[in-house]
Amino acid sequence: MQGCFCPISEIGNLMGYGRYLNKRTQRPGTIEWDDEYMRFQIGNVQSTITEFEKFIHGLIDSLEAMMRELFFEAEQPQIVLKDIKERMVEDKPGYSFLSEPRNGFENSHLYVLDLMMNSANISLHLLDDQGRWNILKAREYLERKAAFLMLLMLGNICTLHH
Repeated sequence: MQGCFCPISEIGNLMGYGRYLNKRTQRPGTIEWDDEYMRFQIGNVQSTITEFEKFIHGLIDSLEAMMRELFFEAEQPQIVLKDIKERMVEDKPGYSFLSEPRNGFENSHLYVLDLMMNSANISLHLLDDQGRWNILKAREYLERKAAFLMLLMLGNICTLHH
């Protein structure tokens, strides 16, 4: 397709040029592997595949514990991910698999809110008996939520498949 003036040709040419640059450019984030591909180094940090796997499992365990805490230790709904239906080619702004009628999640936000308000550990609630905010607890909750989101982003970055 070289020389063809069509979008797919342009994409192919850009990908080829990107691969060319990738092979010939030293970058600070480059992973250097040992001869057996069992140890790697990124900058000054060295690790093994086994250590990295332990790190990822620890990260997942931390995320699960933080999520339970953010849900006020309420029993979390069990969702089978392989059963979720999604229109992968949907280009409508705002589309979410949560609004897909076949999944039955249209009112899931109400279900989770009810779960958190009624079956959660009362000592963890952010509102007192009169419905007033406990400002200190609310601030701590938001800080834990921010930490959770940062770890979640780290998990996404570490587990991306290329």
